[in-house]
Amino acid sequence: RGHRIAAPTAVALFSREGLLLFNNVLLVAAAFTVLLGTLYPLIVDAMGLPKPSVGSPWFSLTFVPITLPLLVLLGFPYVVAWRQGRVERMWVQLRWPLLCAGALAVGLPMFLISGVGLGAYLALLLGAWASASAGFALWRLIRGAGRPSRSALGMAVAHAGVGIFAIGVTLVTQADSERDVSLAPGGSVQMAGFEWRLEKIEQASGANYSAQIATVAIFRGDRLVARLSPEKRLYPSQPNNPMTESAVDVGLFRDLYVSLGEDLGAGAWSFRLYYKPFIRWIWGGALIMALGGALAASDRRYRPLARKKTRAAAVPA
Repeated sequence: RGHRIAAPTAVALFSREGLLLFNNVLLVAAAFTVLLGTLYPLIVDAMGLPKPSVGSPWFSLTFVPITLPLLVLLGFPYVVAWRQGRVERMWVQLRWPLLCAGALAVGLPMFLISGVGLGAYLALLLGAWASASAGFALWRLIRGAGRPSRSALGMAVAHAGVGIFAIGVTLVTQADSERDVSLAPGGSVQMAGFEWRLEKIEQASGANYSAQIATVAIFRGDRLVARLSPEKRLYPSQPNNPMTESAVDVGLFRDLYVSLGEDLGAGAWSFRLYYKPFIRWIWGGALIMALGGALAASDRRYRPLARKKTRAAAVPA
């Protein structure tokens, strides 16, 4: 029905409608890259041709450049007017979110992690920008006159979740560490600014298994951060398939994992150590996005509209 739709007035590109149009174009392009990367190997394999490997390099080259402009756009819906936006008004309302985003993008790597590149700083800035602008929008909605709609609150909450998710993904992919080591009781290794020290290996028995349990103490300087106990279990019903039970120390800004490997003889064991910065921010951002979507969908204005459509569909032609 496109030929039957006519806009009574012109819409400027720098307006909420224009930004929404650009946003939708980017979303469609991002969805297409995921669809293509998922289906292309299957199609090629069905044709009997050599199956290509589509993995992280493909999505880094295609999906990431498309989603970065999306993060930029997330800060504007709160301040750009319909039909025609004004740059002067936009700058007054967005200068504080922009300053907070810059401080957060610089401060997180400086005080919590190290070794990130320029691209990571850019992604951090955009993620912090999305979260900071949404946070200021929430503050203005809550302190403003009248009761804000759930759809407006949900939009701000969901946008904040996108920014938190972007920060988590950036720091996990840029600053995580993984290492396979051999340790004997009393031995230690340095990784990601922590000292990982094996204190002991002991035998234990469970209800239906026997296990080797390691005790690994993790220090930052002279301070004990965590003491983890990974296990390797052997079940009599499956004597050739030992099971590994990893140990995790959960934190707001990092997770530490220890996995017990094989007995190397002479009292030494193999271990796999992981340092995952901001991994919880990925899950937390996704949950906040879902909360924002549910909050927006619960807006009471949508319920009369749904009932009206139901009644219209029930009327016979």
